[in-house]
Amino acid sequence: MTTYSGSCLCGKVTFEVTGEFDRFYLCHCQHCQKDNGGAVGGASRGSRQPA
Repeated sequence: MTTYSGSCLCGKVTFEVTGEFDRFYLCHCQHCQKDNGGAVGGASRGSRQPA
């Protein structure tokens, strides 16, 4: 399985996800812009696995 990791720009918040994504998409609507504080909102979907 693939492990993906990332963080916010300052590095105080980090995350790690193991598995494969079913899909990934970006949205440019005003709701997603406001929700993310940027020009686009990103989201991904994958299968849930027990931790």
